[in-house]
Amino acid sequence: MFTYILALSGIWAIVLPAFVAGKQRRLNVTARELALLPVYYFLVSVAAWAAILDLAARPHYWAKTAHGRTPRDPRRGVFTRGPTPDAGGPSRQILADYA
Repeated sequence: MFTYILALSGIWAIVLPAFVAGKQRRLNVTARELALLPVYYFLVSVAAWAAILDLAARPHYWAKTAHGRTPRDPRRGVFTRGPTPDAGGPSRQILADYA
């Protein structure tokens, strides 16, 4: 009996805050969205454990997302479609590393 009470309280601990927050923001929260919350929290848990294990295995590694891949014309300060012929310097080297 205690297991059922614990499971039910765990489900309410997931569903109730999402329902209340949705109503406070005047969102139409459906039962389908609330039913997907355990799946969402499971995936968040998997991502957190993967990050913890990655931190333990490679403590000084930074899995950085590559941003700023669009070449920039330093003379005009605008983005261009392709690399400019005279856009040398460190930013071009960084872009070449990602290509």
